Amino acid sequence: MNQSFSYWMETSTPPEFPAYQGDQSCDVAVIGGGLTGITTATLLAQKGLRTVVLEANKVGSGTTSKTTAKITIQHSLKYQQYIRGIGTENTAMYAKANLIDFELIQQLIKENNIDCDYTTDTAYVYTLEEKHLNKLENEKKAYDKLKLESYLADQCKLPFPISGAFAVPKQAYFHPLKYLYALTEVLRKSKGEIYEHSHVKTVDKESGVVHVNGGTLHAKHIILATNYPFLDMPGYYFIRIFQMRSYLTQTQTPDYALQGMYINVGNPVHTMRSHGDATGNHLLLGGYNHKTGHQKNEKPIYEKIDLVKQNYFPFIKNPTNRYWSTQDSVTLDHLPYIGRLSAQTPNVFIATGYDKWGMTNSAAAALILAHEITTEKHPIMETKGLFSPARFTPGAAAKEFLFLGADAVKEYTLTGLTIPKGDIDKIRKGEGKVIRSDGQIIAVYRDENGDLSAFDAHCTHRICPLTFNKTEKSWDCPCHGSRFDVNGDVISGPAVEPLKKYTIKSQDDV
Repeated sequence: MNQSFSYWMETSTPPEFPAYQGDQSCDVAVIGGGLTGITTATLLAQKGLRTVVLEANKVGSGTTSKTTAKITIQHSLKYQQYIRGIGTENTAMYAKANLIDFELIQQLIKENNIDCDYTTDTAYVYTLEEKHLNKLENEKKAYDKLKLESYLADQCKLPFPISGAFAVPKQAYFHPLKYLYALTEVLRKSKGEIYEHSHVKTVDKESGVVHVNGGTLHAKHIILATNYPFLDMPGYYFIRIFQMRSYLTQTQTPDYALQGMYINVGNPVHTMRSHGDATGNHLLLGGYNHKTGHQKNEKPIYEKIDLVKQNYFPFIKNPTNRYWSTQDSVTLDHLPYIGRLSAQTPNVFIATGYDKWGMTNSAAAALILAHEITTEKHPIMETKGLFSPARFTPGAAAKEFLFLGADAVKEYTLTGLTIPKGDIDKIRKGEGKVIRSDGQIIAVYRDENGDLSAFDAHCTHRICPLTFNKTEKSWDCPCHGSRFDVNGDVISGPAVEPLKKYTIKSQDDV
């Protein structure tokens, strides 16, 4: 099973950029080389600002390389939820922002002749059960209220029967890395700078000094475009954001192309679409979203997705080519945080919380942050208050706050009492468990050779206890979503430090 290496990564050639070194100054330091960071940096560099992008790994190696890459204003059934939570006027602002963002992506592709498999298609939300039809009807009413084009359908292009669907025409999809890599060239031509393998260790929020593993960078403005902001104070972002994992697969289907982009109502979530390239057609199928650290280690999720393919697309006989997963940050009211980190840090900005709809929301972030820094006028700035990290939306956020707060309390309680005792001898190959030994709580993993590795079983971000993700063989934090590989190294933040490792002399010593 080919895990982690996505179809997008397999079918694109990444550019190469040096690592940062020395002591330099710039107008804007952008931390994070995904779609948000590169798009924002491009817009700023085109305005003549010296802009430097610092990427800890490779450009586009994070969420950008693992998305479904749907460019759409149709974000499942969000609009009816937003109207209930933040009102019609604010929901109209959200729709306006996404329409503007859609236009920006089209503009950048056209102006720079970017070849990224851009294709126009219809986005559908479908249901197999009649009991969910009212949700589709309510979303149609919400779109009508907002004067957005949409329609209801009894059937669509899916090869299996459904009870109904809600459709938004004239949406699109593309190859996210072909698009991103082309943007890096636009940024370079605008005299922007990109540095890879340049891990930011700390940021002095008052002086604007960014401490990188290769030196220091003095910036007038700093943008955190890292999915989850690794600076979560001030602002208490660690209790205002949680992270969700989802899973995708790709199967080559030379003689079949699914028309439309699809997501279902209810759980488990199923998302599907086709993608065509020079080699033919490919079915992208996935879903099974869950809060990070809350996976159920029963039947592996990728096996469940393959079973969905077998049941829904029985005529596809080719085996699945690739399996990969992604992680998305979600805010309490499910609207992105885009703007100043806090009132106390006027020159530090964040963009996070896209809730799995990062193609348009990343473009929104780029436009808002670029125009906030340049102080130029733009229609997108009419929506910036909606995305302000300082906002307070109790009607929309109360449920998630209770969920997140209770979850954090539960996980901290585990540290003292409720992690079950384990026996190292019972840990099978390829399996990890959290056990107690000599008063310590230890994360223990046995690799395929039978060798053991052991770590402190607490996340290095805010000391939450870890759980083992059987599907991806990783240690995941259920509080704030940090992930660590079986060697204890950070896969994704907000944690920046690896796990504390214990030396095992023999199994009896643990």
